[in-house]
Amino acid sequence: MRTLADLIAFDIANCPEEMKYFGQESFRTRAADQRNLNDPAYLTARADNLTFARTNGIDAALKRDKLDAIVAPYL
Repeated sequence: MRTLADLIAFDIANCPEEMKYFGQESFRTRAADQRNLNDPAYLTARADNLTFARTNGIDAALKRDKLDAIVAPYL
């Protein structure tokens, strides 16, 4: 997978397995019509998300608790 179009095509081809709970709404309505990836608002939002998800998120939890992995049940 290299592009958003690749992901959409894969999901469509594997619909019963890949789209049990929802469809392509996010890809088709928001992601496929994305703005310029150099847009300052996008770059700020991306940096914030990386901080929340990595630096202050899972990476912090792994380091703080000296973990190699986090395991959760698969429903």
